[in-house]
Amino acid sequence: MTVDIEALRYNTAIARLMELVSGLESAECRSLPAVKALVQMVAPFGPFIAQELWSRLGGEGMVFDQAWPVYDPDRIQQSTFEMAVQVNGRLRATVRVPVGIAQNDAERTARGDARIRERLGTVQRVVFVPGKLINFVTGE
Repeated sequence: MTVDIEALRYNTAIARLMELVSGLESAECRSLPAVKALVQMVAPFGPFIAQELWSRLGGEGMVFDQAWPVYDPDRIQQSTFEMAVQVNGRLRATVRVPVGIAQNDAERTARGDARIRERLGTVQRVVFVPGKLINFVTGE
């Protein structure tokens, strides 16, 4: 979002703020530092409401006098992801697996899903795309 503001891409920056709000809501985040950071990022677009919210959240001074929130990529790293499981190129299930899972472990996990077991016949080939999907190609 910071890059969008600096490049004068305000619509994109506002869209990113909306994504952030949706993410905070879905995670049921009630963290005061997260909400304060959100208010700071809203301030360039709605300065008066941002200042009012900043004051109500217990923020000291003016919202514009605060340091801009810093992005820390290490804090958003996820340990698992939803891997798509296909049979003959058609999505049949998704399974939650650890990031960086090996192909053998991904196969074992996918084969353990009941929706996949019932569709698998003789597997001729397995296509594994790390971090994305596994596809079982059968002879049927």
